[in-house]
Amino acid sequence: ESMPCVKVAPVVPVGWCGPLSFDLETDGCLISGRQTTFHPRKMEVRDGVPRDKQIVCASTSWRCGHGDLHTGYFDWSNVTHRARFMSWLSSASELWGQNLPYDVKMLRYCDTHARGILRPFVVKLRDLLTESFLYDDLQERGLKYISWACRVTSYREERKAVRAYVDGSDPALVQYACKDAWATYRCIEIFRAWQ
Repeated sequence: ESMPCVKVAPVVPVGWCGPLSFDLETDGCLISGRQTTFHPRKMEVRDGVPRDKQIVCASTSWRCGHGDLHTGYFDWSNVTHRARFMSWLSSASELWGQNLPYDVKMLRYCDTHARGILRPFVVKLRDLLTESFLYDDLQERGLKYISWACRVTSYREERKAVRAYVDGSDPALVQYACKDAWATYRCIEIFRAWQ
């Protein structure tokens, strides 16, 4: 199954409730990024990156029923995009991701709406690294290796995410971010089927 076309700031379909894979890209992915740490409070104090600038974009991936896989992109500097992203989070039955503790921590710190959505034990979280460990505790960790091992995709052509993109609307960043959300969704589906 190949990566679907990216939808920019899609609206949640009426009545949709299912697993949602999401991924965040932070200030460190920008050419002008100042991020030296992966802790939001330290990014604000040590690096001087304000809360509202720490997250650059978010990407999502989901299925409608047993149908096609979709992927969406949300530029964090756009208020409408952020609101739509939050509506996806609040509609999901499960949240899937890679390194979810970091993404959840970033969202809770940087956006007051996320604090209400991402309260402990309110929504199920399913992390790709945990899923892959449960299947095979000896294999490499990290999305790039896992997606290759699951035969989902390769990241050979991709730029390294560190200090590579101009801003939140950079087309290369859109592609990179959405590929991460899509690959995470597919890999979790595969690990669940294998288990």
